[in-house]
Amino acid sequence: MISNRKIYWSRYDIVNYKIQWERLDQFWLKLRNYYTWNATLNDLVDAFRQLEPDDQRFICNRMRGKHASLKYELERSYTNFEDYKKARLNYISTVIRNLNQEFGYNSHSKWSKTRLRRQSDMIVFYNSDTTEEYHSLPVRYEMSKQSIYDFFHPIMKKHYEEYILPRKKRFADEELYVESELKPQLNEICKEIKACKNRLWDMDFSIDDHGRTMRCHVNMVLANKFKAGIYIDVQDVKMSRLNIKEIITQKMDGLLEMAMRGSLNGYTINRRVYVFR
Repeated sequence: MISNRKIYWSRYDIVNYKIQWERLDQFWLKLRNYYTWNATLNDLVDAFRQLEPDDQRFICNRMRGKHASLKYELERSYTNFEDYKKARLNYISTVIRNLNQEFGYNSHSKWSKTRLRRQSDMIVFYNSDTTEEYHSLPVRYEMSKQSIYDFFHPIMKKHYEEYILPRKKRFADEELYVESELKPQLNEICKEIKACKNRLWDMDFSIDDHGRTMRCHVNMVLANKFKAGIYIDVQDVKMSRLNIKEIITQKMDGLLEMAMRGSLNGYTINRRVYVFR
């Protein structure tokens, strides 16, 4: 790491960087001693604070993996305030991101638009499921991960258990109902309609995930001209035990009323075209 920095300096007058060079060497020595338990964190931080801001950034930007916890401590010791401010805000954003990931919160979630986020100088958790719940914490550059976690984690956990878990369970129940009951019932109705002797009726259906619930869309076609659609929330069907066959028959009634004023494609329309009569 340090040798790469020295190569960069070789383009310039090294004499002008002699002091910086010596301070980097001193920091490198303290860093080695720190990892061999021959120097304390305070010793290392003191050596770090003697470096130029450019060198401080250079070192921290290349600290990854096993150096992550040490990088956090060094970034807290930036001598340039803007560097310190940027590093602390990045750190706070990481804490926010980790908390959101724990509960599966993000702006694209189908379960809820609620999430933890930073707005200017505030950390905010606004419950989008009720306008009455709003929690915030002022951003302080010296705030720790634990202080953010202790404040927001119980709030986010409560929201997750009260709003998200019930939705996930309901959605799982809907999926089971769709596969075990609704789809077989609709497939059987389709077969009956398409087997009608006059061949005037057609039907198809789709069941889609509409965010927090599933929706069934049934398309009805009479004589390849009159069309109608039925939209039904699966939860309504499941909870109320609506008679799907009766709903479809009522829609067919409406199409027949439209067609009974005349004839279509050479077929005289009358009540005998009912599938379920």
